[in-house]
Amino acid sequence: MVFIGWDAASSEYVGAWLDTYGGMGQSTIGRSKRDGDEIHFLFKDKDSVFHTRFVYHPDAGNWEWGMDSEEKGEMKPFARVKLTRR
Repeated sequence: MVFIGWDAASSEYVGAWLDTYGGMGQSTIGRSKRDGDEIHFLFKDKDSVFHTRFVYHPDAGNWEWGMDSEEKGEMKPFARVKLTRR
């Protein structure tokens, strides 16, 4: 589960993962500046980076949620989710 908040002091979004992986060396806090309809969080530790990206599609009224791990500069897909309102 990821919680997203706004840090007015830095004008950035803050993402916090609440899962079982946070205590194992991986940072559970990521920061992101908004880029158009995209918010791209980076969660870093000493050996890897985990990307969590949210893209809003205004014409369709839905969100795309993509997650990828990056190890030694190589991106590895982790998950793709489409978020729609019912």
